[in-house]
Amino acid sequence: MGIFGALTTAISGLRAQSFALQHISDNIANNQTVGFKRTETSFVDLVSGESVPQQHQGGVVIANSRATNTDQGDIIASDVATHVAINGDGYFIVEKPTGINDGNPVFQGTDQYSRRGDFSINADGFLVNGAGYFLKALPVDPTTGNVSGTLPEIIQITRDFLPAQSTTNIDYRANLAEVPETVNYDPLLPNSELISVAGFTSIPTNGFLQTGIIDLSGVTDLTSLAGIANGDQFSLTAGAVGPTTITIDTADTATDIANEINTAFGGGEIVASVTPAGFLKIETTNGSPLQLADVTGSPVNDLGLSTGAVTGTVIGSEVSSFLDSTVAGGAITSFDATGAPVNIQFRWAKVDSTLNGGVDTWNLFYLENSNAAGSDVAWRNVGVDYQFGTNGTLTNPATPGIVTIPSLTVDGVALSNVTLDHGTTGLTQFADATGVVQVTDIDQNGYASGELTGVSISSAGRIVGVYSNGEALDVGEIGIATFNADEFLKKLDGGAFEATQESGAALLGLQGRLVAQSLEGSNADIADEFSKLIITQQAYTAATRIVTTGDEMLQEAVNMVR
Repeated sequence: MGIFGALTTAISGLRAQSFALQHISDNIANNQTVGFKRTETSFVDLVSGESVPQQHQGGVVIANSRATNTDQGDIIASDVATHVAINGDGYFIVEKPTGINDGNPVFQGTDQYSRRGDFSINADGFLVNGAGYFLKALPVDPTTGNVSGTLPEIIQITRDFLPAQSTTNIDYRANLAEVPETVNYDPLLPNSELISVAGFTSIPTNGFLQTGIIDLSGVTDLTSLAGIANGDQFSLTAGAVGPTTITIDTADTATDIANEINTAFGGGEIVASVTPAGFLKIETTNGSPLQLADVTGSPVNDLGLSTGAVTGTVIGSEVSSFLDSTVAGGAITSFDATGAPVNIQFRWAKVDSTLNGGVDTWNLFYLENSNAAGSDVAWRNVGVDYQFGTNGTLTNPATPGIVTIPSLTVDGVALSNVTLDHGTTGLTQFADATGVVQVTDIDQNGYASGELTGVSISSAGRIVGVYSNGEALDVGEIGIATFNADEFLKKLDGGAFEATQESGAALLGLQGRLVAQSLEGSNADIADEFSKLIITQQAYTAATRIVTTGDEMLQEAVNMVR
């Protein structure tokens, strides 16, 4: 290798340093570009084929680009709710439209990838970053909240009103004081904490009844009925109460039998009445099944009594007595199918206790008609006997503590069936000196219609639409792409990348961690770039000295022939 070879090597060095200078310039220029990945210069020497260990023949130098796609940039906080950064491995899946057709962007379905997360909502509802790339995400089912697709797609958020959703579930958790201090409660009077059915026209508590199917309103002597004789007897039992025997005498009417039953039980666990239609009605007030048995003759059958369950109610004229016998259980605003608000108020009544020889039992009521008067139903029992063990935990209804209120209606607004979810341990009966119901959680799943007011991206990768009714609806989940060989991705305009054969295909799956309301800065450092600039400038200058020296040596060689 001679002087010409040395000049050739020096010139390749000038070209290589010029190439490095381009990278440095690009890195410095993009120091503030979101998600920018600097490019390093890698120098590779080429040796002449005639070179041997004892006599090395200098070749040339080639400058190659080296990507730094895996080098993390600084995470910078942002005030924009749709800005998001990736801390770690991975890329947003994006696509740039190829054109516009009828005012709508046209896409070819080709994925590109970017670390630039400065997304914002454009006029058409697309999430677009600062370089014009549209975000792709996995669609989410708005009903279940689960991802409904397997391939990311361009997400468009419409500004349609969010339809109202009727309340179908109420999460209700509370502790019922073991001794409820109602207005009627007197610590010196046993069982005064319990609701007493005496004085109520309609029985408020749950129970079981025998309802007559024979009109007895015109019968002045029950023994005149077929099959019934003077002295016939039947017994009544309600759980641990009874059996108690009732005797039918000559000239007894249905009212006489009802009075005899009420006298025998003192208006307590079993009560009887004659309905306005003239039917004999016998029912329990302690939630236990009512059992009637013939003692003499067959009066149960001959009176035409049939068994059924009864759900308690409180009529308008007896609301004051009801309030004095119960404790407040909280309230919640729910919604019907059109989004109209419905205020559901709850109250609790303790109907039995272990001190009374029974089981700690409560009934839950809701206000059905706030304007009820006279015989109109005001409060309605949900129809379940809540029972607790000696340790204060719920034993009925059994785990998981689900109760359905059928056809729940409040002030004429129907909500259909509503489920009360108490959870496995959400309803308890522990001692409480305040004597009230401590509601620890009450929530429901209904809402009114709402207008889109904003969009945000969570750290879980969910694209969330925020509505004027306070609801937040997931509309998409950001899919993160990774590659086996990130450094071989092809750079595109705007901080985007394209997969190559060397990089391998994109792999879906979050590797890094998303950081909401943040941006990833450029990984180019000005101080570092300036240091490389000094070195590159010195190397370029040294290469020019080689060229100058080679020129002088050639000039001397030419002068030898003069």
